[in-house]
Amino acid sequence: MEPSALSKPIGPSRVIASVAAWTYQPGRNGVASGWLSIEADGEYAFRSDGFYDRTALYIDGALVCPYRDFESNIARISLKKGLVLIESVGMADSRGEVKVDWMPPGEREMQPIPTNLLVHD
Repeated sequence: MEPSALSKPIGPSRVIASVAAWTYQPGRNGVASGWLSIEADGEYAFRSDGFYDRTALYIDGALVCPYRDFESNIARISLKKGLVLIESVGMADSRGEVKVDWMPPGEREMQPIPTNLLVHD
């Protein structure tokens, strides 16, 4: 489900420091969105997880981690240097927590996205 397909927010927006582990109201859908600074062209890996893997992750408008793709699934996408849109979605009944990791070019292990690379309007 694309973030734009969700109903309008019922609560106030808030700024979170990181998508490494963010929370939202259980029993509702939640969306964390902003911009991710890509420092170099290359292939990036992403993983999104939550309770029963009821999450989705969009990078630059592309669905890279679909709903219930399983925690062990690591999605890869080629990105160009610059800012790209990042949208992390947590679905109802996932207990209100989403975890997002990545692996930039040259790294060998998944890790949280550094907070200094995340920007919000």
